[in-house]
Amino acid sequence: MTNPTANPGSPPPSHFAALGPPSCSMWGKAEVEWLAHDYVQALARDGDIWKPLTREQVAPLVPRDKRSSYGSVLSDDYYLPRFNMVRDQLSSAAGASAVWRVDFGTLARLMGVR
Repeated sequence: MTNPTANPGSPPPSHFAALGPPSCSMWGKAEVEWLAHDYVQALARDGDIWKPLTREQVAPLVPRDKRSSYGSVLSDDYYLPRFNMVRDQLSSAAGASAVWRVDFGTLARLMGVR
């Protein structure tokens, strides 16, 4: 997984969490897009660095009112392969940018970073 100090100029998970769930992402499945949003929210609340989390770690880090309506994706074993796919893709800001389909410059403007 990505060392958070390796790319000090790359955006942290909180920037992607603030964008909301990705739409029309690389996966094209709403439940996976919401899972990706839950995942970056959990990362943002757990130090705001890119690192691997388990499903068991993600659920308590995302408040119920902020969690996706697809609550079973964090507990149903049917979704475990999808969770693993999301975890692997969201190991860095570059991976998240591919999901949200936004480049770092655009993301910086959206977040008000100069």
